[in-house]
Amino acid sequence: MLSRLSSRVVSRASAIKPSIRTFSAMKDVDGLIPGDAERQTGRRKEELEAEAKGVILFNRDPIVPPAGQGSYENPIMVPSGLQERTVGFEDPVTHAVYWFNLNKGPVHYVKQLDKYFKMEPV
Repeated sequence: MLSRLSSRVVSRASAIKPSIRTFSAMKDVDGLIPGDAERQTGRRKEELEAEAKGVILFNRDPIVPPAGQGSYENPIMVPSGLQERTVGFEDPVTHAVYWFNLNKGPVHYVKQLDKYFKMEPV
């Protein structure tokens, strides 16, 4: 009797189809895993689309001001396409990074660095 019961359980188990989809079974229409550009949204997507056109939307390159720049008469110019930009400036002596928000218009003074900054519209 035990052998009849075990053969029924085995046959039922093999007849049941899995109802849960596995990750490997989920594929894109063309069968490929989507790349970085297809999965992005928001600002990252805008940045990738602009890069494809040859435009740099968000510049992450550091600004190295020439010697003598940073006075009120000759402020460090920070390029931006927005009304406000967050800027980080590394103190060359202590290597501490000072962060501040720079607004369009007036010259901004950073007391810790004794430097003046101004936004340059792009």
